[in-house]
Amino acid sequence: MLRPSTALLNARLLRPSPRSLAFDTINHDVLIKLLESQFGVDGGASSWLRSYFTDRQQFVKIGDHSSVTMQCASGVPQGSVLGPLLFTAYVSPVGELIQSHGVSYHQFADDTQLFVAMNVNNAGPALERLANCSTAVRLWFLQNELQLNADKSEVVILGTAPQRTSDRMLTSTRSMLPAAGCRLRRSSSHSI
Repeated sequence: MLRPSTALLNARLLRPSPRSLAFDTINHDVLIKLLESQFGVDGGASSWLRSYFTDRQQFVKIGDHSSVTMQCASGVPQGSVLGPLLFTAYVSPVGELIQSHGVSYHQFADDTQLFVAMNVNNAGPALERLANCSTAVRLWFLQNELQLNADKSEVVILGTAPQRTSDRMLTSTRSMLPAAGCRLRRSSSHSI
């Protein structure tokens, strides 16, 4: 008897540019409201965070040369301990959204992986659930000023060779599968 195979959607979040943009697009007001409502941050801690984000400036210095100083209207500081923690809090609602579709997931900073187990003889329902979930996640990100990066996203089907070729749906979509509102490439290999 064949065990279910697993579809893995490896979705890289944000724009097709350096990873740092993930941290640069965080809306401060949305983040603080989320920290207050979902994580119980209030009083002095909430005031401190508002102060932390207010009137932030940045510039680049190389040797004796400095760029123009610019206001930071959004984003969390990179190279800090607090930055990744704040980014993780900002995207935390995505977990409930993913689970509401009956899909498992793993998140690490700006990288999200979605997992569904499939019946090897009927992969269609699981792949449809994965496509619907990834489209909902994409919409959430757009509504929160983030984007999925389709160029760095892929679908990986894990299982034995007979499992990966037993369903017509899997073999008819060898190179592209619908996910996140577009067609994503299907990876033929993946390092774990």
